[in-house]
Amino acid sequence: MNAKAILREYREGNRFDGNLLKGCMAMYRAAGDGQFRDAVLEYLDKGVSSDGQLPTLNAEKGLAGKISYGTALLFAWDETGEERYQAAAKQLREQYTELDHQILPDSAVRGTLHPYQPFVIGYDSRFGDKQSHKAAARCFQCLRNHTFDGEKKLYQYKPALNPPIESAYDLRHNGGILMSLADTIEQMDIQLYEHYRALADLFLEAVRGLIPYRNKMGLFARDIVHPESGPDADGNRMVAYALFKGVRLGLLDEEKYLPIAQDLMITANLHFGVCVSADDPGQLSFGLMAEAERMEVEKR
Repeated sequence: MNAKAILREYREGNRFDGNLLKGCMAMYRAAGDGQFRDAVLEYLDKGVSSDGQLPTLNAEKGLAGKISYGTALLFAWDETGEERYQAAAKQLREQYTELDHQILPDSAVRGTLHPYQPFVIGYDSRFGDKQSHKAAARCFQCLRNHTFDGEKKLYQYKPALNPPIESAYDLRHNGGILMSLADTIEQMDIQLYEHYRALADLFLEAVRGLIPYRNKMGLFARDIVHPESGPDADGNRMVAYALFKGVRLGLLDEEKYLPIAQDLMITANLHFGVCVSADDPGQLSFGLMAEAERMEVEKR
């Protein structure tokens, strides 16, 4: 079953999440395929009321679940100009601000907000005053200060900060940080260079730390420091996405890192299969994201 067929199943069953919407947006931008655009807009049309309320968007996961839809709301605003999407995005931005103010500025817990920084920066770049650039840099720096292992050059999972995962050096955890950094940098105004540069340096440090852990197949293990734990489909595609985007944004040296990203993508497709499982939205989500970034960087 190919990605488009699986996407139809998800549209019919209304089984979307923030990551799958992100994958669809990325594929639309990369390939110009209207099916992916329509999937995002159709889902949000059903989930956002005329006055910008979000009664059905992943409500069972609370604020964190809703914020994961933030970039999709910005996409819908960009594509349609409908005020309800701006209103919904504003609501999430205000709720994020309330959450952010509840967390001590220098606490490790602040680092758990990193997945939402691309939305915050994207929203403020459109409708705000760009003051969030400094806060984003502080968020990622706090994460590094409290969880980066200087010896292993990896971000260490801290059980108190996130939902339980098996490994202290989990691939998806590190891949998620790489993705958040790359996506946030993409939204930033390079003219605010101090904060842009701070995130660019963190991104390069994290990439350099991770690359040496590839195994003989050219993949990363789900427990990065224990190759015997076996590779992870989502985690490897998350890293491939971040590497491609890093090259495209000029954060990584193309001559050195583009071949690594290409090899990782090819090997992941050979090992896990190009056709992702209809039972696993994560594989579809990150597969679409990685493929879109591959297309973006290679069509330049």
